[in-house]
Amino acid sequence: MKDWIKYSGYSGLILILISLLMLAVTYSWSLVNWILLGIGFVLIFLFMGKEQKNVKQLLTTRSFKYSSNVVIIFLIVLGIIVLINIILVRHNFRWDTTKGKLFSLSQQSKKIVRSLAEDVYVTAFFRPANQKNIEDLLSEYSNHSNRFKYEIIDPDANPGLVKHYNIENYGTIIFEYKDRIERTKESTEQEITNGLIKVTREAEKKIYFTMMHGESDIDDINPEGFNEARKGIETENYKVEKLFLAEKQKVPEDCSVLIIAGPKKDLLEVEYQAINQYLRKSGKLLVLLDPDQPDLNKLLGKWGFEIGDNTIIDTSPVGQLFGAGYGSPLIANYESHKITEDFNLMTIFRLVRSVTPATEPDSGISVKSLAYTSEFPASWGETNLVEEEIQFDEGKDLKGPVSLAAVAEKEISIQPDSITENESSKILKTRIAVFGDSDFVTNAYYHFQGNGDLFLNTVSWLAEQGDLISIRAKEPEDNRVSLTMQQSQIIFWFGVVLLPLSILVTGIVIYVHRK
Repeated sequence: MKDWIKYSGYSGLILILISLLMLAVTYSWSLVNWILLGIGFVLIFLFMGKEQKNVKQLLTTRSFKYSSNVVIIFLIVLGIIVLINIILVRHNFRWDTTKGKLFSLSQQSKKIVRSLAEDVYVTAFFRPANQKNIEDLLSEYSNHSNRFKYEIIDPDANPGLVKHYNIENYGTIIFEYKDRIERTKESTEQEITNGLIKVTREAEKKIYFTMMHGESDIDDINPEGFNEARKGIETENYKVEKLFLAEKQKVPEDCSVLIIAGPKKDLLEVEYQAINQYLRKSGKLLVLLDPDQPDLNKLLGKWGFEIGDNTIIDTSPVGQLFGAGYGSPLIANYESHKITEDFNLMTIFRLVRSVTPATEPDSGISVKSLAYTSEFPASWGETNLVEEEIQFDEGKDLKGPVSLAAVAEKEISIQPDSITENESSKILKTRIAVFGDSDFVTNAYYHFQGNGDLFLNTVSWLAEQGDLISIRAKEPEDNRVSLTMQQSQIIFWFGVVLLPLSILVTGIVIYVHRK
């Protein structure tokens, strides 16, 4: 009995430590924790009651004082570790130190997943050997929203689910939202975000590109084509179509955004009338112009835009670092706007004209510049490119910083066809965006820095899809080093032969010298 009481104190301390360790692992108090903690304290009090005389003597010894200090420090450190673990579990922190942020979600992905109003269920069908990467990616989405639910399934072990979802290939990912289902066979961040966009959008919006005015084709894969821009729009869950406006003589009712991209011929009168009628009914218009091409002032002047008859020159050294000429300004100055919110990327424009807000736009129209060139005298709007030496001419040219893009907005009151007691007029918005260059979204320039993002942000703002305005996921850079046969041999002889041999020879020389 005495031996049992003697060791009860140690047993109590052990039970208390086990209880605390269970808390550190599970991060919650369970019934087992409380039982162990209670038994531990009972055993300690029992020991102290039966060994009261010995305990008093022990408390007065010097060794106990030192030992108690060690125990107290240990308990404090243990408590700190438990507290840190609890904080880290409840607040997940990750730092991505890779150059291209390969293990972090893009701004757009974070914005999309955080905006989920209801639960989205993602089911990924991967073999066990291929589940690690998709697990890391999907868990990153779930870290940003508890609305994102995911499960990774081994197709070979779950034939019932494979049949239920009609899975034909390994690596298929299913998105479920309400009564809608989307699927993808790609496991990249871009495809997963696109899947979220598609499955959560109530209806597909249509984007129309005008044709038959010399515009580049949206299906053209050559450098001057708009194929990359079209694909970029489609990844945002828009449907893209061509519009022969002179034949239709009206903008389709399902048009979310009308794009006029780089026309080389002026529009017909019937087309102007159709676009004006579309804009008066809260239409959305994106116009990409080029120097020495039609300025569409007959249309844009009514909405508060001034299209300059010039070509912007930018002699700042930044553009020259990227091989851009004086006629291709590199832009890093953006006006505060929803389109450029958190936009920290450069854009490049090739042969761009000025687009500035009118000094006195019509009543109700709000016009604002979007992007500027560098300060004067580094940049200006040149009106005479045929002179032998291009230089700023006071009174003729436009001093920098020069606005090369602008947006306009106006509230439109739409009356219903038949007014009843429950119906009233709706307040909608007409939106217009104008850029002084169309080349910046051609295949040759679309993927340069922020060109594609700026274009897609503008389309999303026009289509009133604010949650799509952000920096999108980029493809990982290829950082492989390519060596010639001669370079490979040099590295082999230096690293594998000469360097180890020199160390060996040095060691032998030192050994002989000491002998």
